[in-house]
Amino acid sequence: LVLEDLLYVLMGIPGTYITVHPSYDPEVSGDGVQYAPNPSLDPSLRDLVQRILPLATYYTAICAFIENRSALECGLVNHALCASIREMLNKDYLTLLAQLEHQFNTAPAFSLQKLWFYVH
Repeated sequence: LVLEDLLYVLMGIPGTYITVHPSYDPEVSGDGVQYAPNPSLDPSLRDLVQRILPLATYYTAICAFIENRSALECGLVNHALCASIREMLNKDYLTLLAQLEHQFNTAPAFSLQKLWFYVH
């Protein structure tokens, strides 16, 4: 269940065992969504999840940047930059997440440690 939640969080969707951190302020522009694992999780699982969570924060920060700066009124350079970043996210990051989700659904031996290895 934690692994499934983590895959959702890596796409920017909070889960059941991993939720938005209580101190996160959505009004602060440029910051990605910060997530926190449930305190009731086993300490070793929580530690491993906390190692992976910054990737989700970076992804949401990049998505917020693209959303805020991709308008033409922000200039052609910003527009082109956002288009390139969006293409790279779709090509590399979301492809990685699709492959991880496929592993999660098909490989019974897929674990948090393997997810950490692939993400690392």
